[in-house]
Amino acid sequence: MTNRVKKAIAVAAVMFLVGAWCVFAAQSLPKPSTKECVELMEKGEKAIKAKQLDVALTCYNDVMKREPNYAPGYLKAASVYAMKQDNDQALGLLEKAIQVKPDFTPAMEFFVQLANRAAHNMSVENQPDKAVAYYSRVANLPGVDKLQKTVLTDALYNMGVSAFQGRLYDQSVEAFMRLASIPNIEVDAKRNATLAQYMLGLDLSILNKPEDAQPHLTKYIEMADTDATKAYIPLAHYMLAKNEYAIVDKEVETLRSDKAATNVEEKAKELVAKHAAILEHIQLAIAGNPGIEDAYIVEGNYYYLAGDLDNAEKAYQTLIEKFPTSAGLNDYKAFLQRIADRKKKPAA
Repeated sequence: MTNRVKKAIAVAAVMFLVGAWCVFAAQSLPKPSTKECVELMEKGEKAIKAKQLDVALTCYNDVMKREPNYAPGYLKAASVYAMKQDNDQALGLLEKAIQVKPDFTPAMEFFVQLANRAAHNMSVENQPDKAVAYYSRVANLPGVDKLQKTVLTDALYNMGVSAFQGRLYDQSVEAFMRLASIPNIEVDAKRNATLAQYMLGLDLSILNKPEDAQPHLTKYIEMADTDATKAYIPLAHYMLAKNEYAIVDKEVETLRSDKAATNVEEKAKELVAKHAAILEHIQLAIAGNPGIEDAYIVEGNYYYLAGDLDNAEKAYQTLIEKFPTSAGLNDYKAFLQRIADRKKKPAA
């Protein structure tokens, strides 16, 4: 599909959206307080029907000047800018309408529709940072909590996903944390609430915060009970294992760097043994998805850290057999040789 075709489809979609909204709005909006503005609003309507958008905009601009507290004036002007594909102008006017009349539901609903569409377009154009900005405007719209709760939860979820895609992990965490904190979220938006826990675990893992990630990954596994949410359970188990390994590896490193410590290797084995849940998570990850290559790495590294060289060797041999074309194949073979060399050394 060419860019020209995509743009034509987008324009048609917006024209349909605005046209459908205008039919509804014309029937439900209150009229201005002065005769002059009533006539201007009517003239603007006729101009829209005749596709004379600049004429309509002139009418509505005049209304906004004459009656600055008349919210529908901003709303109608916003609809014209939307037809002209100027989303930012339209959204700005809708925010002004909501500022003038905080409980103005038509402006809020139209704002949400336009902002979500703009965000989606930015995602399609691979501009996740701009998508995040639009979703953020929806999530932070005054009175958004008065609309259907899914408006807010969808905005926060999409904001978090877009931020993740743009590698804006701190913003992703912020969005998903806010989503997870909404009261009764598990009832009103179960899918988003469940996947938010998984995404939080993923974000925090990437940010090298394994201790913070673990509760969210565990919560995700507990909550996932539909086909739409279960898909990431094997990956969640893998991430739990990887994070747990990072935690114990750091503990062992700290122990070994302590010059005053005694019986270091014995204590190291005790530390590693306390994190045996790593193996349980690896088994569940591989059972659910045998193609998680890194799961075998974590398994082999855990055994190596525990001093169980036979099982470490088996894990890496399995890794090489299952992924013979992996980009990391040479590294796996080198580590396997490292294990073999260590096995030749006499025990201390």
